[in-house]
Amino acid sequence: MTYYADRYFRPVFGSTRHLELRRSHVQQAVNLAPTESEGRNVRRAARSLVGALRQGDYLLENQVIDLATVWWHGARVVTVVEQSDGRVEFVPRSRRPTHDQVGALRESMTTRRRRGHKGWRALAVELAAYSGVRRGELAVLDDTAVHRDGRIRVLWRLETIGGPHLAPPKGNKRRWTTYPRVTPTGYPLAEAIDLRLEEIEAERAAGINPKGLLFPSERGTWLLGGNFHRDVFEPAALAADWPYIDEVKPWGEGRTRKQRSWALTWHSLRHTFVTWQLEDLDQPASRVATLAGHESAEFTIARYVSGAKDDIADSLQALGWASSGRTDASA
Repeated sequence: MTYYADRYFRPVFGSTRHLELRRSHVQQAVNLAPTESEGRNVRRAARSLVGALRQGDYLLENQVIDLATVWWHGARVVTVVEQSDGRVEFVPRSRRPTHDQVGALRESMTTRRRRGHKGWRALAVELAAYSGVRRGELAVLDDTAVHRDGRIRVLWRLETIGGPHLAPPKGNKRRWTTYPRVTPTGYPLAEAIDLRLEEIEAERAAGINPKGLLFPSERGTWLLGGNFHRDVFEPAALAADWPYIDEVKPWGEGRTRKQRSWALTWHSLRHTFVTWQLEDLDQPASRVATLAGHESAEFTIARYVSGAKDDIADSLQALGWASSGRTDASA
């Protein structure tokens, strides 16, 4: 918060009395961000700031600061690039957890007991790795979306901008995906899902999980991404020896902070799913794209199959020209 206050809030409304604070001030601060992504971060920080001011009675009851319509309106820079520079990023093998790494993460989830024991944590790992459901989609999966015949209906994801609420999946792609009876790690996934569905029925009856969520928070509500990463993923990944590096990054003016950067993240489990489907099960890219919610089979291939940088020399060689070692078309 200190970083955003120094860089965005103070230059815009640092001298403004709190009773005179308006939505327009926040909009100006958001527009100072150099990129749309940073603008979203400033908006989140502004929401926290407004909430703190209201909680401390620094704002009048009728002093409405509606951030629902505050978005980054900065200038988007359009650059001209070579055609080959705009292709989809290939996912290297180092960013795809192996089955052994998935099993290690699941085991560490099973044994850790910080803030209570949740039996569904191991299930969450295996389901993410072998159904391809994203973390935000997992957060809102309920007992009506997961079927006992190997199917999962992905209708929603958890969106936190503007407060936690349901939003369509990424790319607005609602889809069916599947899960195996037993995963490549030897985990009895179908059996674990059956057990979890029975637990949810009892939790609904007891009123502790009214939404019927597969993976609820301690309070029986949606488990937010930040809390999940801090309280669930990081301790388990450390125990499972998942690779990471500690970096020192700027934090405000003249300050730094240590930050752990993971070579493998929770999202990496989706890479395991796609690789398993394509290589172990030999499924066609079009089918895998449907299960994973990709925009097309071409996207799936570019991300997971064709990692070599295409070169004009390949075309020349196919046409029978002798390779000269030069790839610059203008030469």
